Amino acid sequence: MAQTLQSSPRASAAWARPAVAVGDFIVLTGETFAAMLRPPYAWRELIEQIWFVARVSVVPTVVLSIPYTVLIVFTLNIVLIEVGAGDLSGAGAALASVTQVGPVVTAIVVAGAGSTAMCADLGARTIREEIDAMKVIGVNPIPALVVPRVLAATFVAAMLYSMVAATSWQPRSA
Repeated sequence: MAQTLQSSPRASAAWARPAVAVGDFIVLTGETFAAMLRPPYAWRELIEQIWFVARVSVVPTVVLSIPYTVLIVFTLNIVLIEVGAGDLSGAGAALASVTQVGPVVTAIVVAGAGSTAMCADLGARTIREEIDAMKVIGVNPIPALVVPRVLAATFVAAMLYSMVAATSWQPRSA
């Protein structure tokens, strides 16, 4: 379908290129999820990518989670004191940190630091024609390169969320 639209005379229309890009993305997503379920699995690449994404994401996660948590806790404390419910501050702070800060910080860091580094790696491989060489020797790059990166980003995001929740946990003072 993508080659048909690109080779047609209407492909020069302004709407065609974004439509083709969205279609290609949907096809790649489907192929990625299908490849996740079919062996063989690239375990070594998965472990390397988990380490790679974790290495570039841990420090930014800590750096972002602490100020976001402080901001949420201070704002929540001000609101709770204004309405006379200052005794709910600890529970509210914990709930806000886990439900609000954790997902936002995790998404920002994995998308910003981890995915950018992965895209740079895949771009460098494309420039060096490694991906084309893989296709020539009969290796499908989706299960070999894309699936480990998607699974690594998912796994590291869950671990980073746990780290943000632990960072924002505050012991109860007596």
